[in-house]
Amino acid sequence: MYLVFDVNETLLDLSALDPVFDRMFGGDGPSGRRVHEAWFAELLQRAMTSTITGPFVDFGELAASALRVTGQRYGHDLPFSEIETVLDAVRHLPAHDDVGPALDRLDTAGVPRAALSNGTPDTLAAQLDNAGLTDRFDRVFSAQDAGRLKPAPEPYRYAARELDVPPEDLWMVAAHAWDTTGALRAGLKAAFMARPGKYLATVEPEPMVVGSTLVEVVERVIAEGT
Repeated sequence: MYLVFDVNETLLDLSALDPVFDRMFGGDGPSGRRVHEAWFAELLQRAMTSTITGPFVDFGELAASALRVTGQRYGHDLPFSEIETVLDAVRHLPAHDDVGPALDRLDTAGVPRAALSNGTPDTLAAQLDNAGLTDRFDRVFSAQDAGRLKPAPEPYRYAARELDVPPEDLWMVAAHAWDTTGALRAGLKAAFMARPGKYLATVEPEPMVVGSTLVEVVERVIAEGT
């Protein structure tokens, strides 16, 4: 058994971006939470479009494009400097409070783990380093190296090949139903981290494990593997 973790929202807390957006839009503008959620939804939509239709566009370029569109939606033409400010803040996101205890539990159980993100290799490395998580993972994979973004099958199968683990022995842990769906349809097992505001849809395949904290998720995955 081998676990692969998504990074943004699953491990790292995007709400840390709220003060950044509050400063940009001012006290009379939309709340930072509202903007960060709108931006990330726009980013995911653009990533899905690129993945389905091609050609490949890296996640950093998509993130910048989504920021421009989100700014326009709220009547704010973001200059390059403000886009860079947000992207730098993304590199410094803190880990959710339950991440450390969950990884400690995996250490105790002797379960290996990797990270798999749509983020570019440089951003992904910076994120894990700044969150103090680099040494908590055996391997770190960017979907960019597979040539397509999740939830296309290539990133999941790429991680399985690189880890030399049969797909059916590899668990994808994610706070996004589209991510667990992609993993399941690529032949992996999947565990859904039901962070606030994240839900499963009945039209998608059911993950083997669902939990409301990362500790609960890993405990259930460990139980499934014993």
